[in-house]
Amino acid sequence: MKADLTPRWAQELNDLKERNRFRQLTPGSGLSLAGNDYLNLSDHPALVQKTHELLSAGIPLGSTGSRLLSGTHRLHLETEEQIAIWKKSEAALLFNSGYDANTGVISTLIPKDSVVFSDKLNHACIVDGLKATGAHTERFRHLDMNDLESRLKKHESDLRPKFLIVESVYSMDGDKPDFLLLTRFCDRFGLHLIVDEAHGTGVFGKTGAGVLEEAGMMDVPLVTIHTCGKALGVSGAFVTGSRILIDKLINSCRNFIYTTAMPPIQAGLIGESIRLVQGMEREREYLKNLSVWSAGAIRNETGFSTGHTQSMIIPVIIGSDAEALRIALRCREAGFDVRPVRPPTVPEGTSRLRLSLHTRVTRDHIKSLIHCIQRD
Repeated sequence: MKADLTPRWAQELNDLKERNRFRQLTPGSGLSLAGNDYLNLSDHPALVQKTHELLSAGIPLGSTGSRLLSGTHRLHLETEEQIAIWKKSEAALLFNSGYDANTGVISTLIPKDSVVFSDKLNHACIVDGLKATGAHTERFRHLDMNDLESRLKKHESDLRPKFLIVESVYSMDGDKPDFLLLTRFCDRFGLHLIVDEAHGTGVFGKTGAGVLEEAGMMDVPLVTIHTCGKALGVSGAFVTGSRILIDKLINSCRNFIYTTAMPPIQAGLIGESIRLVQGMEREREYLKNLSVWSAGAIRNETGFSTGHTQSMIIPVIIGSDAEALRIALRCREAGFDVRPVRPPTVPEGTSRLRLSLHTRVTRDHIKSLIHCIQRD
């Protein structure tokens, strides 16, 4: 006789409801401040036109199989070559999602006999990838370089391979690592650096290649992971690194091998998006200035902390789950698509509104939003 799991699931969901942590799927309305379409490329006329061109040219909607079987189309290869040139790397490889890319890269490249230093606020896909490696992991306090250095010193004489994993922009706090200091640590302690550029791609750097381009350090990491569903406005992901590293992933990465390849038409749209992004310096500058002004205005006018954001992601840290839900609802009723973020996505006691600014947001929008957020 099979055990009935329904009562268990129902109890778990009821517990979430009682703690104001039950989640539902709802479409957005009003001015979006919840998504990651920072440059508003998801409905850009050039991408719409490119879609029509690809369809008219008979580019398939489906890839028909794995990249190692029938799934590799010339557009996959052309876009990977385009990415490698843009990122000044030897090679690049497309993945179906950022989650697939991160878990696949980490579980493939990090041997079990390794020591990994990982920021405590690294994304869930990084955490899951590390679990799959079985490697010893030292999780240092978020962007705390003193804590990191202390842990590095403990393993200074350790002869096992050592890795350091960070995000270039943290998705819930909007802050960035000090890559100059991290590079010094890598040299001093013999670390292989892995950087997730999910929220940096398109927004930072002269050509939008990311925070590492902005810092002049694109050649430092062992590997970088980028998503295409944020500032690039489409979907999918890609990884950049040496030719031998990419060949290793092609031959050993389960997330790449055992799945149907992304549609060729999607690869073509990624290529077009990258072409557009490289010329959007004015939009990046606008977003940078708006982000700095908005974080200060929200902090000063509402009294809520905006953390240490250095980007277009602004956390308005409310504290309690119930209050974050209440304020978010008030914002939505005023025409702003604002979503609350609660534990376990963020630490206990730091429930927040996660504001994602983009190039259609104005200072007047932020002034109106502030009235919705202000304490009663």
